[in-house]
Amino acid sequence: MNNIVEFFSPAWNFFVHNLFSIAALTISVYTLWKGRKHLSFTFQKDISILPFKSIFCFDKDGNKLTYDICLMTSISIVNPSSSDIGYFDLRVFDTNTNINLNFLTSRTLPPDLDDKRVFYQATEGLRQLDIPTRNFGTFKSNSFSRMDIVIIIPDNLDTNSISIDIKYPKVQLFRSKRDPFAISNRKVFAHQGIHYSFPNGLQTDLLNSISEQSVPKEYLISMLLNQLIELAKSKL
Repeated sequence: MNNIVEFFSPAWNFFVHNLFSIAALTISVYTLWKGRKHLSFTFQKDISILPFKSIFCFDKDGNKLTYDICLMTSISIVNPSSSDIGYFDLRVFDTNTNINLNFLTSRTLPPDLDDKRVFYQATEGLRQLDIPTRNFGTFKSNSFSRMDIVIIIPDNLDTNSISIDIKYPKVQLFRSKRDPFAISNRKVFAHQGIHYSFPNGLQTDLLNSISEQSVPKEYLISMLLNQLIELAKSKL
């Protein structure tokens, strides 16, 4: 019994004499843990080929400005932290070439537009989209955010994979965790992303989708010609 008392007595004395220091250390560790940078991203699992000219906005005279062929998906973000967290390098790109693709933000709309709202004419009705303001910004503390990513497809794009990626200011020490597609010197920061595949090729999927809609023949012919040109290039 005496041996047990002798064993615990120094530990008890240390605890009593350093109680305030231990309490301060505990509070500091908890504050550091609670204030850590943490974001939860949920990427929509699929990407939609939208009906022809179903994405649009309005100019100051009320005229509709439409976009021909678009893909759309979305990202949901939760910031459970007690502080605001910024994001940057939001990009959409061809996974095969790592070349950026245009997507809608408030800053990429025509500069003379006073109304920056963008709409989607869905089969169930008109829907206002939550497009990002630009490719960087801030997620407020204890907030939920949603981004509708509307990708503008050029006529000559033929790929089997499109990627979306976004970074936030948390340094990744391990190279395996860093963005392998980064095109800036900010590759050391944490990122989240997703790859969307088109096994038959994007142009084939677009043609199959558009052929079922009321699309001008000239547009279909242009897409077919572009597909034939890309096919010829691949065989050279």
